[in-house]
Amino acid sequence: MTGLSRVTKIASLAAGERTILLRCMAHAVATEVLWKTMSFPGLVDAVRSDEWKRGATRQDRELCETAGRLIGPAFNAIGIRSSCLKRAMALSALLRSEGIPAEIVLGVRSDESGFRSHAWLRVPSCDFSWKDDCAYEEAAVL
Repeated sequence: MTGLSRVTKIASLAAGERTILLRCMAHAVATEVLWKTMSFPGLVDAVRSDEWKRGATRQDRELCETAGRLIGPAFNAIGIRSSCLKRAMALSALLRSEGIPAEIVLGVRSDESGFRSHAWLRVPSCDFSWKDDCAYEEAAVL
């Protein structure tokens, strides 16, 4: 996708969605910086940190749905290659900054092609989860 088509696509979003996309982009950059500068135990501590949880808790399913839909395009728009774990981390930080408790779930599976892992986000207060329709067994919750 060219730069102009990205701008056109962003411009076609509703004002509220553009704001959420920009916030997703900011959290994508922060996640990338953490990813490149911290060890895995440091990342786990950052995800679990209360510093990521600001503001009063509120049930905001619309924010969860919109941010969940835009987090991947946010990484793409700023040219950062994302993984399921990076997207879950950025989305968790964004939702927690709004006071919405979110859990990063790590899942594993083993099949004929070997061991696989996947990360997704679960928002218990909104009865919401971004787990793909795939057979991963929950291994850890951050």
